[in-house]
Amino acid sequence: MDLPVRTKLPHTIPQWVAEGSWFFITINCVPRRKNQLCRTQIGDAV
Repeated sequence: MDLPVRTKLPHTIPQWVAEGSWFFITINCVPRRKNQLCRTQIGDAV
């Protein structure tokens, strides 16, 4: 099954974002669809 191709977004913080704001990020790992980041050592590093 082919995965959808995502649109590239700008990587600059908009001026209207308040200082100290929290952000949601997406991290893609290889191999996909394997829970790799919910391990203590890996999660702490991220």
